[in-house]
Amino acid sequence: MNNNGENFGPDLSRIPRGFVGRDYIMRPGFEDVVRGSKLKNGMVVLYEDPVFRRDPEERHEASAMTLNHILMTSRWCEVTDFVQMRPDLISFVGLYADGTKISRTCNRSLYFYVKN
Repeated sequence: MNNNGENFGPDLSRIPRGFVGRDYIMRPGFEDVVRGSKLKNGMVVLYEDPVFRRDPEERHEASAMTLNHILMTSRWCEVTDFVQMRPDLISFVGLYADGTKISRTCNRSLYFYVKN
């Protein structure tokens, strides 16, 4: 935000910071579960199935590829640039609380936690 109160860039404050463990369970009233095909731009999401989330503790000794996967799957992100690629695939750019963006492509049948 500049001195005139104008906002330049996305509001990252609504995206939770930090890593989410594989044992995370949704908090009713704060989150919902939504199929990937129903995602929309602006939703703040995290993979629902722990099989698709990496253990954040692995990041301390991870290879670059594993670290990238941990950064992508073990943090909340805002859905931007959502596209239905094929009948079975979706793609979006995840915007994370630290301002990084990572493109994500997955099967549309996967479920996500979505912040209310």
